[in-house]
Amino acid sequence: MYKGLGIVTNKATKEELQMCRHHMIDFISPLKDNVTVLEYRNAAVPIIDSILAAKKTPIIVGGSNYYIESLLWRNLVNTEDIQKLASLQRPESEYEGNKQQQEQKQQQQEQSQIVEDQAKVKPAPQSEWLPHDGSVVGDDLDPGCYGDVRSMESQDEESTTESCSDEERLTERAFTVKDREKYEMQSSVDLHARLSQVDPKMADRLHPKDKRKIIRALEVYDRYGIQMSEVYRHQHSGLADNAMGGSLRYRDTCLLWIKCDQDVLDRRLDARVDKMLEQGLVNELLDFHRQYNEERLKNNRAADYTRGIFQSIGFKEFHDFLLMDADSRQTEKGQAAFRAAVEKLKQVTRKYARVQKRWIERRLLNRPCSENVPLVYGLDGTDVSRWDENVLEPATRILTALRQGETTPISPLPYQDVRQEFVIQHCKLCDVHANTPEMWHVHIKSKRHRKCEQSRRRKLRDLTQTLDEYIHHQQVQDGDSGT
Repeated sequence: MYKGLGIVTNKATKEELQMCRHHMIDFISPLKDNVTVLEYRNAAVPIIDSILAAKKTPIIVGGSNYYIESLLWRNLVNTEDIQKLASLQRPESEYEGNKQQQEQKQQQQEQSQIVEDQAKVKPAPQSEWLPHDGSVVGDDLDPGCYGDVRSMESQDEESTTESCSDEERLTERAFTVKDREKYEMQSSVDLHARLSQVDPKMADRLHPKDKRKIIRALEVYDRYGIQMSEVYRHQHSGLADNAMGGSLRYRDTCLLWIKCDQDVLDRRLDARVDKMLEQGLVNELLDFHRQYNEERLKNNRAADYTRGIFQSIGFKEFHDFLLMDADSRQTEKGQAAFRAAVEKLKQVTRKYARVQKRWIERRLLNRPCSENVPLVYGLDGTDVSRWDENVLEPATRILTALRQGETTPISPLPYQDVRQEFVIQHCKLCDVHANTPEMWHVHIKSKRHRKCEQSRRRKLRDLTQTLDEYIHHQQVQDGDSGT
């Protein structure tokens, strides 16, 4: 999505871009704040619809599976959806009255505590927040490869309610930015504790350290007086118990999963990192950091490595190395930092590939097969020399059969009806929370938990020995004193 940075994001090459029409590439500046998944969806769906209207087949290539989900399912909640649900649950007059009282009360509390808060808490980074409801978009967006499709900004304006004026949008924007700073000042644990009071069902679903989602749930409750769990319950109504977050957006959808033996994939990913370094990865990162810091200092903003392009693999891993000056990077310490960054980049890349695999298995295959779940076909990409035979030709036959309404020559992967309950379990020993029984089982069997168990037993053994020595010493003293 971001302009430039073709090496670190492993962007399609110029030659590949010329082979067929591409969309959603190079349309946002990486120097601006991040685009939310909702804004991405609002820009991508009209493009998909226009391709379908032209009787052509859109192909979504990932990428982040979370963003792909937003295109396949109607699983994102808009501001207008929440407003409508809130108005259905209570009279509009009561809603407006409570909202005004709540805002007045919040203003009074903020005025009375602002001095104390500034003294006690370090202010949050002053970067502008892009709320999840899509009510704010960056100022540096352009259509990119949209063709005749409208820009992101115009789509977001149409996605809001028709009665929402520019003044109301600015008020909503100011409210969300102001509240975001208020929430950011509090710890994730404290926010989760409050969510447990106002929306216990949602608190049970969220990890206490998942601050972004916790804040979103609190924002919905504080702003509209409705529980986020109720919003999701309403969204899921009429769907299977174990369905995705919403209904399937396009009925005729299939997924082609290019599988690969894990050891082969690991070697392939390591080689890709080496190729990125040969292509000039470090210089690309150095140039971007220079631009980013110039932009940040010009706008008097604190550095924030938790949003936007910095969430991509390749930035955090080279952070320590990039902070060094040119001379320090040539020293033994600098070269050691470079080697550590390269190894970390390879490690994180391999780990992310496993995350993507688990997403397909858990989010797609571990649920009952229904009209709400697209078919998934596995294709073997282990041997690249047999790509046409093992990937291209089978994929073409599958899509041709689906288009003609015929039985596919290759059977889709089987589904397993694995229903999981969202119940938070807390391992006090490791300070780890698990949302499902499966996650709890994985943690109990993990190396981290075993090490903590060993450490606890060692401490208990040392403490027992110390107590025994103390008791023996006291007994000796009592015997000498004749007591």
